[in-house]
Amino acid sequence: SIQNDDQNSSGNDSCRQKESTAQNERGLASKCSIGPVAGRKSFQLTVEGKFLLGSTTTSYHPDKNSHQNNKQTTRPPRECLEMLYTRGDMVQSLPLVGITLCGNRELPNEACAYFKSEENVLQFQNHIMQQHSNSFSSGETVTSWKQTLDNTVLPYAITFQAHPEYMTPIGCKVNYVNTVMAMEKHGAISQETSKVACEDTNLHYNALSCDSLDATVSAGVILGWFRQ
Repeated sequence: SIQNDDQNSSGNDSCRQKESTAQNERGLASKCSIGPVAGRKSFQLTVEGKFLLGSTTTSYHPDKNSHQNNKQTTRPPRECLEMLYTRGDMVQSLPLVGITLCGNRELPNEACAYFKSEENVLQFQNHIMQQHSNSFSSGETVTSWKQTLDNTVLPYAITFQAHPEYMTPIGCKVNYVNTVMAMEKHGAISQETSKVACEDTNLHYNALSCDSLDATVSAGVILGWFRQ
C-alpha cells in the first residue's frame, strides 16, 4: 500500500499491509475467491480509478514502424490497469471511507483508495462526477486535475493487490520469478501456471512496465510525494 506519513504509514508495499489497511478501517479481507493468482492480470478502472490512475505519466511510441517513431506521443487515458500479481488473498469488502479503483465481479477491489472520512469520500465523488467529461477525454496529467481539488478531499492511502515493484530488472527477473517458483513449490499453483506466468511476463514486459510506473507515479503525485 502507498500512504501519507501523517496517517501513521510505513509507506511501502506488502500483501499483508493491503489487507490490514482494509480491515483496520473495518473492511473485510479473505482468501482469494478464485484461488491463488500468479501472473499478468488486467482489471477495468472504475470512474474514480480513471480519475486517480487513468492518466498516463509515461510516453510511448504508438507504432515502432511508423515514420513518427522518433517522437514521443502522449497516451490516451487508460480504461484498464495491467500489472503483475502473486497472491492468495483479496480485499473482500471496503469500509465506508474506502472506494474501489479497479476490479471485476469476482475480484472487485484490486486497487483501492482510502479517505479520512465518509464526508471526504462523498466530496471527492461529487467532484469527479462534475469533472467527468473533461478529465477523461482531454488526456490531462494527474497534476493538472489535482490542482482543482482541495487536499482535504484527496485519499491518504492507495493500495494495489498487484505488485508494481516487480517491474524493475531485479524485481521481475529475481523477486517475481522466485515468488512464482515458491508458489509452485508449495502447491499453490501448477507447474504449467508457473511457466506461463513467467513466459507471458517477458512477452508483455514493456506494457506492464508502463502501467506499473504510471500507477506508482500517479499515486505519488496524489499523495504529494512527486511533482510533474
